[in-house]
Amino acid sequence: MRKLYKIKQTYSIEEVAERLSLTLGEPVGESEVLRLMADSELGIFWRLHHVCLRPYRDDGMDETWDRSGIFRVSTELDADAKLWAQRLAAGIEDDDYIRYEGTVLVDSEGIEWELMQLTRDKSSLIWDRRYPKRQEIIVTKSELDRFESQFSANDASAAKDETADVSSRSRDTFQKQIAALALALAAKHSKYKRGEAPNANQIAAAIDEILGELPDANTHGLSSATIRANIKAGIDLLNG
Repeated sequence: MRKLYKIKQTYSIEEVAERLSLTLGEPVGESEVLRLMADSELGIFWRLHHVCLRPYRDDGMDETWDRSGIFRVSTELDADAKLWAQRLAAGIEDDDYIRYEGTVLVDSEGIEWELMQLTRDKSSLIWDRRYPKRQEIIVTKSELDRFESQFSANDASAAKDETADVSSRSRDTFQKQIAALALALAAKHSKYKRGEAPNANQIAAAIDEILGELPDANTHGLSSATIRANIKAGIDLLNG
């Protein structure tokens, strides 16, 4: 990733597309970023200056008449915002539909507000039904980090599954090799043969005897029971 993207705190739609293209290793266009926003996969943020806000919920907080900062547009609480985001993703940037309430915003502390504006005579507040213009939309670094983290988790899970699959294949190969050696031994010495199959008990006993003559041998995983089990499992694998 470009070093600049590691220190930036906010990104335009174009910059989000560039960063995701680098992160995912495949081209990501601005239209795809807007679609992620419309699908609520990626938050929509708006930098506002000196605006009037009123608490969305009746939690005892007072309205504020002069607030600045970065806010997330709530498409969960504001149904009109969801429709606006979907229209924006479809390439429609006009305001050719009716909104009945003020825009719902969420601040950095997770507090929900309604965007308000003063009446012409500045005597009271009324709903402000604006949404950001396309060029005003930004995404915070923390939001992009959150979104990208799911791909890291998926990659880690896939790597774990692949490792487990390789481990399983390696075990099967190992057991078939043991079975092949047991078959070869049984073919050469009838002592290690029972009927048409290797005598796993005799082979395991012979291995235990040989290992007993090696005082410094690491015999972990070489118990008679384990050897017998691997011979049987290998024979079953060879027989399909």
